[in-house]
Amino acid sequence: MALRARDGHPLEVAGLARKLEGVLRLEGTTITWIRNGGSFNVFGLKWSHLSVQQDDVVSGKTLWQHKLVAGTRLGMIGEDQLVLLAGTGRLDRLDLRTGKLAAVGQIATGDLKGATSIYAFHDSENLYVAVNRPIKGSYYSVNLHSIRVNGPLLAFSRAAAGGPPRWRKQVAGLNLVLDKLEHAPLLLLASRQYLREGNLRYYLLKLQALDKRTGQVRASLETPSNYWSFNGLRLNLAEKYLELGSYNQRIRLNVGGQQRASVKP
Repeated sequence: MALRARDGHPLEVAGLARKLEGVLRLEGTTITWIRNGGSFNVFGLKWSHLSVQQDDVVSGKTLWQHKLVAGTRLGMIGEDQLVLLAGTGRLDRLDLRTGKLAAVGQIATGDLKGATSIYAFHDSENLYVAVNRPIKGSYYSVNLHSIRVNGPLLAFSRAAAGGPPRWRKQVAGLNLVLDKLEHAPLLLLASRQYLREGNLRYYLLKLQALDKRTGQVRASLETPSNYWSFNGLRLNLAEKYLELGSYNQRIRLNVGGQQRASVKP
């Protein structure tokens, strides 16, 4: 049973529980959801013949509907957009408010092969797709909001309407930092590796900074640390720098005509 917000009046909504299982967005009297039509595996559930649709719960009418091709991967971008990645590599964006489907671009099918997970995210510059494949050996995270990337990282312009990505970068076993992503001028990728040399044991902190517009590496460094990870990120737009901190050192990236990295104890 649903209750009307303004007066608590009960509303009978046909199939409400089923719709809430696949809900993507709620606004006013509308519910936008993934309709289960059979057996398929997405979001941890086995579904098939899926469709995304928006229903008005008061009138009972379906306002719009899009059928999903089998094998399509889904990812939310913010609260109002759904990214659809087909097995063919076609990348689309669905506006969950209006039901408008727009082409973003094309990803080579070879870039998707062997992926254990695929992430989509965006900032003011681009819409990104990051591919993560299995990696041999130990894989250490960083103590920041991040996603693992071991495979291609692709960027599409926010205004893209089809075609190849703006740039493509092959990433080997790093964590892409999502903190401060929206306004930071660089993409940060970091990791740590545990090393032993005789009786000496320490972590090797690795860092790469990519230009958001070109994908070029603007800074790359490795530095030993007695502590296990980065634990903070500062963004100073006025002085144009990004600063990563661990317990015993700071790494500052000065953003200007020529990027440079400085390591401070």
